Formats: sequence, C-alpha cells, structure tokens
Amino acid sequence: MKTGLALGLIGGFFAFLNALVSILNGLIWSWALKGFGIYDDSIHLSQSQAFGFYYVGILCLAAGILGVVGGKIGKPLGGGLMIIAGVLTVVALNVFAILPFALFIGGGVSTLRETPKTSTKQNLPV
Repeated sequence: MKTGLALGLIGGFFAFLNALVSILNGLIWSWALKGFGIYDDSIHLSQSQAFGFYYVGILCLAAGILGVVGGKIGKPLGGGLMIIAGVLTVVALNVFAILPFALFIGGGVSTLRETPKTSTKQNLPV
C-alpha cells in the first residue's frame, strides 16, 4: 500500500469522525434550544449558531472525502487534493483537526514526492 493512500485513509477516518461529532453537537444544541427553550444570557448560543455546527461538519466531511480520493488518485493531482483537504479541516475545526491536518499534509507531500517506477526491462531487437 502506498504511503499517501494509507495516510489519506487514516486522515479521512479522523475527518469523518470529527464531522460526525460536529453534526451531533449541532443536533444536540438545536434540540436543547428548541425543546427546553434555553435562551438564557449565560449560554450565548442562538439557534443560528447551533446550525453553524452543521456547516462545520459538512465542510469537514467534504475535506475527508477529498483526502481519501486524493490518496487513491496519486501523483500529482491527488497530492494537491490531500493538501487542500488538510487546509479545509483546519479551517473547519481549528484545534480538533490537528490529526487529520497532519495526516493529509504528510500524505499529500509524500504523494507529490513519489518517484515513478521505471521498468528495468530493455527492449532488445531480436
């Protein structure tokens, strides 16, 4: 298994996990705000801010998909996609995206630095 593909799969798993946690966090907060009527000044979280968790989760999910696809495609487009996925996870989740960010950037750089395999066979005239 290639290094870029392995790092892309592992980073994609953690990005999907972060997206799931973020979307569930948005569900819980929107349910709590609607169900219990929590509009207290001590919480400072409105309904629109609770829906912001959905957008962060969707962005991180898209970054995870980009990272996995980039690891599968290979050089050079795949490396670029993995680096973009790493930047998107940091934009989406800040501190919680350190692990997927490092894996996507490492996988993207290793994919870009791969040397193509050359054939050792020589075509000799018969």
